Amino acid sequence: MFDSDNLRLTYAGVDICVNEVDGVFHALASNKASSYIEMDNAFFYYSSKKIFLSSNEDGQLLLTKLREKWEKFLPITEDMFLFLRSISLHGLHYTDNGQIIDKGSIELKSFAIQDGINNFPMEYNLDISVKNKNIYIADKFACIRKIAFRNPAVYFCALSSKEILTSVFASIESYSLYSEVDFSYVIFTNVENVKIPNTISHNRIEIINVESTGLIDHVYKRYEKEVIEKMRLYNPVIYSDADIVCNNSLKSLENYLIKTENILVNTEDRYDAATIENSGWFIASFKKDDALLRDTEIDAINSGFFGYSSKENMMDVSSMIGIISKNIIKRHGLSHWAYDQSAFNYAIIKNGNYDKKYLKSIVQNWPSANFHEIPICGLVHFCGGVGNFSSKSEKMRSYMMYLKNTHKRNPASNPPTQAQ
Repeated sequence: MFDSDNLRLTYAGVDICVNEVDGVFHALASNKASSYIEMDNAFFYYSSKKIFLSSNEDGQLLLTKLREKWEKFLPITEDMFLFLRSISLHGLHYTDNGQIIDKGSIELKSFAIQDGINNFPMEYNLDISVKNKNIYIADKFACIRKIAFRNPAVYFCALSSKEILTSVFASIESYSLYSEVDFSYVIFTNVENVKIPNTISHNRIEIINVESTGLIDHVYKRYEKEVIEKMRLYNPVIYSDADIVCNNSLKSLENYLIKTENILVNTEDRYDAATIENSGWFIASFKKDDALLRDTEIDAINSGFFGYSSKENMMDVSSMIGIISKNIIKRHGLSHWAYDQSAFNYAIIKNGNYDKKYLKSIVQNWPSANFHEIPICGLVHFCGGVGNFSSKSEKMRSYMMYLKNTHKRNPASNPPTQAQ
């Protein structure tokens, strides 16, 4: 880390200096008498005994006796690093005019982000925050452009079961093969020592250990404030149950999520109004107990898949569900009336910013046992039992094998031939 107030380079709380051996640079405990740091506006220079640390345009470090153009360094924040990583992977999406610049047209040159038309000096934009859906960035004339932060992710909750983790890995493989979106994958789990299979190890996968005790805690974990806060580093965000298989491109879904403020929800069309309102699976007793909902039409929202870009709307839903989860057992005991799906439906209605139509053509709920009858629509949700299979994960793997034999996959999803 660079401490600009005290002109120090530190690592793990220890002052460090730069040491060079055979052209390779190392960080060592600092000898303050021999190293010197000088600030120049947002930049700093590092020297030792009048020899300056420098770099080539490609970033390769070297030493020089002169202090010229490339002998200065610009310290950046973690948010700036994540933004640069985002545009290098996904390009620039200007939300003020809808223009999308491919990642291949973007250069980081002379301490500026350049897309062939615009030039954004990094020193003008050191306060960028990726925790917001939109980023405001200044060009060289100090004119402002609005850019969507793109760092798409799918997250899962795999709690108290290694079998669920097996299904999660199969689901990740399907997203990697067929979505055509460069997702990161985040797994919240209370299972220790998780080993990622080689078939998906080339993906960006983060394992986050969480505490979770009992069924109610498990099913409500996906909405918890701490989980939603962690996902603030990504945009757009998709929650996926472990029993979902991707079988087609999700590029249009990603682009739609970037544009909308609504939370996209998945509805089931197989139930009539009486079943939806009285079965306990979709609205529990909320419609009866909340006078403001008594004239509201209730949909069979399935909580196994949803997507959002508006972190504010999702945090609002999270806050409401957090209150419900602490008190719902007092109302219904440990039964399906207390499960999260009704609470999610209720909170979504109370929030009001949701879209129940967009996913209808993308998500296939309750798919046929005959794999050839399952549409290549985007997402297949294996709700319910396992049929003739020994487990849910075996059913998913069998469908995945069928897909690999019949459906051309995205070549870009192949594992790299060597470590990156």
